[in-house]
Amino acid sequence: MNSDFTLAIQSLTYLLLQLDCMSTSDSISERAGVHPVRIRKVLSLLKKHGFLKSKEGIGGGFFYARDLEDVNLWEIY
Repeated sequence: MNSDFTLAIQSLTYLLLQLDCMSTSDSISERAGVHPVRIRKVLSLLKKHGFLKSKEGIGGGFFYARDLEDVNLWEIY
């Protein structure tokens, strides 16, 4: 297990607590205490696998895209 898994869990948890709005990679990286580039790498993988959706541009960000019942830790790993 590497730190990307931990960052993925932290990011998903943060986004689940912010369901009513989108969050930027900068705000997520600030909460996780890592460089935004590392978070963007993890977020892009989560988006690729359908956990997240995003909106680009001003006012954009990431938001959670699945039903909680459909997610397990092994799938995230």
